[in-house]
Amino acid sequence: MKRRRTSAAVALAMDHGPMIRRARGEVVVEDRPDPDRPGGVAVRGASLYDPIKRLVASGTLDMAHLLAAERFRNDHGLAEGAREAAVGGTPSWSRGYAARQIQAVTDRRLALQAVGIRLGAIFVATVLEQLTIREAERTLHIRSGNGSGLVLEAMTRLVEHYGQMDGPGSRA
Repeated sequence: MKRRRTSAAVALAMDHGPMIRRARGEVVVEDRPDPDRPGGVAVRGASLYDPIKRLVASGTLDMAHLLAAERFRNDHGLAEGAREAAVGGTPSWSRGYAARQIQAVTDRRLALQAVGIRLGAIFVATVLEQLTIREAERTLHIRSGNGSGLVLEAMTRLVEHYGQMDGPGSRA
């Protein structure tokens, strides 16, 4: 009996150049005041599309959800080896970096457990990979229109998790 090969579409995460990302709407270009010259020439700046900020602006999520997403991103970055900037000229490694990295790995794992398996994929797609809701729905084969509700549920679980972590008797 012959084995039948099936081909599945695989969405690969790619890092495209700035012109491609701008054309796709992933980078927002805006003119900002120059911090070095108040009242002077505006500086053109670019920032990546953030679906969580977009959902906060539309009223689907609130500021607690955004703060929880930023906290998770910070923990994820530290867990993956990102270093904090030195404060006052003291190198970060001399201030217990390894212990903070281990704690960040633990915090990230606990946060992902709080979000759960069912919501974990869309959570990671929107918070870490910063895919639009529509792209996340298409990539994860979620029925169109259900993505923002799933992100809301995942982010609410994350806010509740961080609220329990910061509650009385926690290590905060």
